[in-house]
Parts: sequence; structure tokens; C-alpha cells
Amino acid sequence: MPKLCARRNTVMEQTKTILNPLIEKIRAMLEPLGFEVYPFKIGWYNEHVDEKYKLSVPDDTLGVLAISIPGMWEKAFIPFVKQQDWDNWNKEKDPLHECMIHHFDQVKQSFPEHDIEVMHQFEMLNGQPKILVQTAAHMAGAAYCYQRRDVTDQPWPADENIYGVSFHPVYGGWVSFDGVFIFKDVVCPDLPQRAPKDVFPDRKERVELLKKLRDFPVPRKYAEEHEEYLSSDLHQKIAIARRIKS
Repeated sequence: MPKLCARRNTVMEQTKTILNPLIEKIRAMLEPLGFEVYPFKIGWYNEHVDEKYKLSVPDDTLGVLAISIPGMWEKAFIPFVKQQDWDNWNKEKDPLHECMIHHFDQVKQSFPEHDIEVMHQFEMLNGQPKILVQTAAHMAGAAYCYQRRDVTDQPWPADENIYGVSFHPVYGGWVSFDGVFIFKDVVCPDLPQRAPKDVFPDRKERVELLKKLRDFPVPRKYAEEHEEYLSSDLHQKIAIARRIKS
């Protein structure tokens, strides 16, 4: 039987009392490594995705989104790289992906009493992402996902494909929506939903964002080495990791 975070007729404080220790434990593990953590209900996500992307758990099941901000590179990735034996590294594995798997596994292992499924943003199933992390981020209140429908009097032809853009309220596009912990045995019907901050209520700025016309200012972007890594192929990524180690 799922462990109820709070029954529907309980007050909000009871929900906080039971949920907070769990969420704060995850934050205590990941925030010092350059991550942010956001709880949400899986039903919020399922309501906004096509059938093939829906997660087959009850709507009130607890999900916890983890996103990395620019500091993750030096706080999590570089220490991870320096601990690896690069002479025996599997050349089919992306070092950054392996870093995420390592730290997410540590979180999962710290909750042996719970049934947890981890979904990484890079995982695929039958050629499709296992989870749409930008949608999860919007529904969890982490970052607003601006889409074509968010623009009135649209300037684009009806048949033009306009891709959505997620914008973090502090770091803009300089974040990564890394994955989700699904606590399959925890339901939280009274979890309050947090709306993402609408950074661009102005139509003109929304158009500029979706057209990629402006580099909106943020307090910190990725390090040059981080950007180099993300624009490299797997062979080059491993070379960058070896360079960091040396």
C-alpha cells in the first residue's frame, strides 16, 4: 500500500510535516553539488503530455525534479572526473551522463525504505525520451516553458515549427533539467502546486525568446570548458575529461 503523505481532509501543515524531511534530505545531498530540487505530483505532468509520454503511476504519486545550475560543473563534474581511471574508461559512455547516474544513484540508495524509479533526461525508450523534462520543470515550478501558444498575434506562418524554450528565473537557459525521482510508494494529494515564474509577460520579449533573437542577461552562464564539452562529440568529451584529470 502507498504511504500517504497526507489524507485529503488533513490540513496543509500535515503535508509539510511528512514531505519536508524527504525533500530536504534530497536537497542536502544535491544542492551543495550545484543542483536545485523541486517536488511535484506526477498527475500534473501527465495532464500536459501525449499518451506515449504519460507515466504509469497514480496521479498523486510524488515526483522530485533535479536540475543543475552553472555551479554543477566545478562542484560535481570536475570532482567526479578526477576520481575516474581514464585508462580503463568505457569509451561508449558519456562522462557527464555517468556523473549524473552516480549522484542520482547515491540519492536513491539513501532511501532504502522507498520504491524509487530514476529517470534521466538522456534516457530513451523505443526511440522516445522516457520523460519530457521541460514539461516536468514547468509543472514543478522550476522554469517556465514558453511555447508558440504563449504568444498572441503570432508573427509566424501557420505551418512553421516553433520550438519551445524553457527559461529559469535566475539562470535563464543556462540550466539542465537532469532527471526525476519517482517515489512510487509515496502519494501526496495535498502537495501545493508552485507556478513557474513568468519572466517574459511581454509579447515582444516572448517572440524574441522563441526566435532566439536575444541573449537575455543572467548572473552566471556555463564555464567555457562546460560549453566546449556540450558542443563536442563523445570522443572529444572523453578527451576533455582526461584533460581535467591531468
